[in-house]
Amino acid sequence: MNRGIWFLLTFACLQANARVDIVKVSLKRGDCPLYYMTGPGGNCFKFSEKYRNWAAARAQCKTEGGDLANLQSNEDYDFAIRHLKLNPKSPKVIWRSVKKFENWKWKVYWYPNELGTDWDRGFWIGASERSRKFKWLNNDEKVTGRWLPGNPDNGWFGLIQTGAENCVQLMNYNSKKIKKGYNDYKCGKSTRFICKIDLEEKSRCPLHYVTGPHGDCYRFSEERKTYDHAAKQCEAEGAQLANTQSSEVYTFVSNYIKSNAAKATVKWLLKAVSILTSSWNNGWWIGAHKQDGAFKWINGVAVTTHWVKGMPDNGVVFGAESCVQQMDIGYNDDVCGKKLRFVCMVKKARNPCDEVNNCGGNGQCLVEAGKAFCACNQGWTGKHCGEKKCRFVVTRGGMPVKADVMVLLDGSGSVSSEDFQKSLSFIRDFADTMRIGSDAGRINVHQFSHTHQTEITFADSVELGEKQLKKKIDGLQQLGGGTFTGDALAEALRVFRESGRRDATDVAKYVLVLTDGETTSDQEDKIKETVPEITKIGVEILGIGIGGKVNQNQLLIMTGNRQDRVFSVDSFDKLNSDFLKKMVEKMCE
Repeated sequence: MNRGIWFLLTFACLQANARVDIVKVSLKRGDCPLYYMTGPGGNCFKFSEKYRNWAAARAQCKTEGGDLANLQSNEDYDFAIRHLKLNPKSPKVIWRSVKKFENWKWKVYWYPNELGTDWDRGFWIGASERSRKFKWLNNDEKVTGRWLPGNPDNGWFGLIQTGAENCVQLMNYNSKKIKKGYNDYKCGKSTRFICKIDLEEKSRCPLHYVTGPHGDCYRFSEERKTYDHAAKQCEAEGAQLANTQSSEVYTFVSNYIKSNAAKATVKWLLKAVSILTSSWNNGWWIGAHKQDGAFKWINGVAVTTHWVKGMPDNGVVFGAESCVQQMDIGYNDDVCGKKLRFVCMVKKARNPCDEVNNCGGNGQCLVEAGKAFCACNQGWTGKHCGEKKCRFVVTRGGMPVKADVMVLLDGSGSVSSEDFQKSLSFIRDFADTMRIGSDAGRINVHQFSHTHQTEITFADSVELGEKQLKKKIDGLQQLGGGTFTGDALAEALRVFRESGRRDATDVAKYVLVLTDGETTSDQEDKIKETVPEITKIGVEILGIGIGGKVNQNQLLIMTGNRQDRVFSVDSFDKLNSDFLKKMVEKMCE
């Protein structure tokens, strides 16, 4: 029998000639925990109405066997948005319009009203800023698309910065035209949050255990026992007292301890630990105790880090302390006979191939005499098959270290302003794959339409530096007009003849043509004349066609009839990290 819970939601307008809309929503619990609902892929989602800062929200999700929700897939994103639309306290975005004069006509753009929108009604999700990029928690991939217009803005409102915003929340975009809902927000702000449990991942752990770092399972027992009895209880469950020496496990356990209602708080007095007022009785036993006069983990490794300041002190006040408890800010030695809560850990059976990270997807993992090694696919080499075989020295991302790359950017009127910005984002991300320097990589950006102009020269890219180069790319203004690709290629030939490193055999040379349409008819002959001259001086041409209006035959002619140098995507939205990775991999073949 279906155990699903069906809710019939009826909204009636009590007005003359009012219409009654009936919405039927399936909220099936299935195998999900209490307060969770089944979502896409059979995974479990909880839309918590409690207000927490981002770190506390994540800790709460972790204790329930999940994490803050990754909404990377279209299915998960749409599922979450539908819930927000039904929420009586929906975090609606209030919009403001801005008129801009472009291509000889006024255009209206919509942006969130920073002052009118109640951002505190949003929902924290599983993404934050790391290494100056917003990334998803569980796979470290960049957060792309679905940002509210003008975001992420890092707290800037006009010329005023209201504070650094390094965490991501989901808002109800509340607009038929703009279907994007991500906003960067201050991590210390308390908002609601969305937890997600991957049932396939969770099912690997025993009952009452939650999945932690590296797929290992943890149980935070609220039952109080002496150290020896706690150790025996864990053993009876096929586990052991937790070893939290690694930074990942220590942080995972520490976050739980900090979020628990019975606080294991270390208190201070005159810059020293207060022995009498700290909550030592609320600590948690972990898998370390004194062995041969020194504190060691169960596996015999010395406990060297994460001690609370001044610890271990061997019980200068309360007597000999030979066992280790974990508090909110570190380890403390305590009396082994004291009854405390405890943390059990079940280590996942390790596959030797896990250590080689699936050979980077570029080979097959084989096990011989209990040890894993990678048998690399053709074109790849290295211990983990992470090095692309190439006649050039390449970066870790597979891009030649020494490279002159000229990007021909279609700025014609057929490209919308929004799509032009997406082209700029792609060029900026491409520049990120290069190692820019006078004796390394250089990039030239040249915009074309019925006219053309150089935006960034090879020399500029070296002199500007990474930050200013990205700023310059972001600030490019669209030309508008027709599509004269032949003239643009002729300019590329001139640039490589005059300022390219033509005679350097260790420098890769590329022209990237980004276009969304068909070139003007009288330009095709010019393309046919120019392309052989470009390839003759050792420059390869890559054609990137965007959308359904691209003339594929012209694109093939641009590349010198090399089908492996033709790349096509359905829309500018597809100029993402996946496409960039595939293109860079092909460039060196």
